[in-house]
Amino acid sequence: YRLSSRILGLLAMGVPPSEVLATTFTRKAAGEILERVLLRLAEGASHPAKAQELGKDAHPILTQPEECRGLLSRLVANLHQMNVGTLDAFFVQMARSFFLELGLPPKWTIADEPTRDRIRTEAVLVALAEADRAQLVELLRMLNRDAAHRPVHATLLDKMDSLLAIRRQLDPRAEDPWSPEFGVTEELSPETLRNRALALATRLLDLEVPSTQRGDPMKQWVTARRTASETISRLDWDGAFGSGIGAKVLAGEDSFSRKTIPPEFVELFREVIRLARIDLAPELRREVRALGRLAEVLEAAFDRAQRRVGAYRFNDLTYLLGGSDPTGNRDDLGYRLDQRIRHLLLDEFQDTSLEQWQALQPLASELLSGHLDEHTVVIVADP
Repeated sequence: YRLSSRILGLLAMGVPPSEVLATTFTRKAAGEILERVLLRLAEGASHPAKAQELGKDAHPILTQPEECRGLLSRLVANLHQMNVGTLDAFFVQMARSFFLELGLPPKWTIADEPTRDRIRTEAVLVALAEADRAQLVELLRMLNRDAAHRPVHATLLDKMDSLLAIRRQLDPRAEDPWSPEFGVTEELSPETLRNRALALATRLLDLEVPSTQRGDPMKQWVTARRTASETISRLDWDGAFGSGIGAKVLAGEDSFSRKTIPPEFVELFREVIRLARIDLAPELRREVRALGRLAEVLEAAFDRAQRRVGAYRFNDLTYLLGGSDPTGNRDDLGYRLDQRIRHLLLDEFQDTSLEQWQALQPLASELLSGHLDEHTVVIVADP
C-alpha cells in the first residue's frame, strides 16, 4: 500500500513511468504492486470516496475522479514503460548493459538448473585435480563428520555453494580473513592442558549440587556432575558441552533439571569453555585456512567454467555488480540502462542482502545526491 501510494503520487506529479523503478523479491509481488496501482486509480475514477482516499494517501490532485481517469488513461497507454519488477530482473538488465566491465562473455545467459549442475560438477573436478591431496583428505574428514563415508565428489558438490558464498562475503580489506582468532591468545603444552583439565574436573566433583525437598542431593545433578567431570578430564569437549549442565551454561541458560545453576558451577564451566577454546583453536585455525585455500581453488574453477559455458546464476550477477565498482561513478548509467531512473522504491528491504545492496548502491547514491524534488529513494521494510 505504501509503495503503490508513492508510485501514484509520483505519477500524479507528472513523473514519467520510465523514471520510476520499484523493486521487490518475487514476480508475484511485483505483479500485485502494479495491479494495486491500476486498481486504486480505477476505483478513484469511478467512486468519489475512493478518489478522496487517493488524494489523502497519494496526491491532492487525485481527489477528483476526472483526474484519476486521466492519469489511468495515460498510465495504461504507457504501461510498457512501468518499471515494477524483481531485483533479479533489474540486475540482469544492468549486467547486460555492463557486461564488458563485469567480465561477462557477450552472449551470456541465465543458467538453467541442468547447466548450473554441469558447471558445478566441472568446477569440482578441476578443484579435485588441483588441490593438495593430503589437505583435501583432512578437509573432507572435517566436512564429513556426520557422514564419514560420503564420496569426495558428492561432499564438494554439497559444500561448494556455501564455501563460495563465504568467500564472496569476506572483507577484501582483511589481511588474512581465513585466520579466525576464536578469542584465544594463550597456548598451552599438551601436558599443561591435561593438568588444567584434571584440576577443573576434580573441582567440579567438590561442588555442592542442589537438594531435594527432603534435603538429599538431586540424582540428576549428581549424575550430570560426574559425567561432566569424566568428559572434562579426558578433554572430551563434545561430551562436556553436548548435554547436561555444560550445554546449559554454553547456551547461556540459567537452569538445569528445574533448578537454577549455582554461580560456582557457571564460573567453573566458563573456565572449561576457555580451556576448550585453547585446545581446539590451533586445529580449527588450520582447518579454516585449508578451507580458504579450497574455496579459492573452487572459485577460480567455477569462474572459468561459467565463462566457458557463458551461463550465470542470478546471485553471480549480483556479486559481480556489487564488486570493484563496475557501474559506480558513471555519468552514463541512465544511458547504458536505456532509461533515466530518478525515483527508486525498494519493497521488503529487510530481506535485501548485503550483495544486493552493494549492487544497488551506485544508483541509490546518485539519486540521494540529487535535489529532493527531482530524486527520491523510498524504502519499505518490516521493523
